[in-house]
Amino acid sequence: MKATPAGLCFALSLASIANAAELHILAPTALQAAMEEAIRGYERQTHHHVIFQFGTVEATAEQALKDEKADAVIVPSAQMNALNKANRIVPDTRRSVGRVGDSLYVYAAMRGDHEDAMRALSAYLSFPETVAILSRRGIGTP
Repeated sequence: MKATPAGLCFALSLASIANAAELHILAPTALQAAMEEAIRGYERQTHHHVIFQFGTVEATAEQALKDEKADAVIVPSAQMNALNKANRIVPDTRRSVGRVGDSLYVYAAMRGDHEDAMRALSAYLSFPETVAILSRRGIGTP
C-alpha cells in the first residue's frame, strides 16, 4: 500500500491530537503570506497551533541563534549553514521551501521539545498541495 500525503497527515493528526502544542517558527517577511496560508492545513491535520515571528533575514537568523523558544526556522541556505554549524538545528529536518528572487529558503527544526512535530511539518512542506499553495503565493520551486 502506497502512503499518500493525506494519509500521512491523518496518521500524524491521530498521533498528535493528544499532544497538540503551540509551535513557534521564525521566518523572513518575504514568506509571510505564503507560510500563513500553507500552514493552515498542517494545523488542521495535527491540531498544533503555529505562531510565526516574521522579520528580516538577518534578524531571523540572529534570533534563531539565541531564541530558546523557537521550534523551527526558515532562512536562506547560507544562514541555515551557520545555524547548523552552531548546532542549533536538527540536520535531518532541513527542507528547501522555495525561491524568492535569488534566495533559496530552507526550513529546519530547532533542537528542543517539539522536534517530532517539526519533523512532521518538514514532511508537510513537501506535499504537492503545500507546494501548490506556496507557488500561488510567489514562492518558486526549489
